[in-house]
Amino acid sequence: MHGESEYEFRELKDEVKVVVQKAVLKVMEGQKYDHITANDCIQNVLKVCVDELKRLSTNFKFIVTCHIQQRKGAALDSHSSSYWDEETDGSCVITWESSSLMAILYVYGLAL
Repeated sequence: MHGESEYEFRELKDEVKVVVQKAVLKVMEGQKYDHITANDCIQNVLKVCVDELKRLSTNFKFIVTCHIQQRKGAALDSHSSSYWDEETDGSCVITWESSSLMAILYVYGLAL
């Protein structure tokens, strides 16, 4: 866990990416895309991510979104916009791919 003086997301960004990548790997490694279980998989990934991010820093509120799709060559365009304090808040995007699926996660960190 980081010190109480850290209130800038950019200082945590690299660690946030590692935490989320590990969480996705923990839940999704070896999984094949299945539209029936995709929602459960997303919920599991989000729970692990948020639990681990809370341990990383108590100085932020974290928002995590997850998109999972079957890898069939289809395109996906996604955008977001935020109104926040650019000095303390931030976001990052993490992608993870296997032979049958792709996951895209957006993480937003908002300083308390």
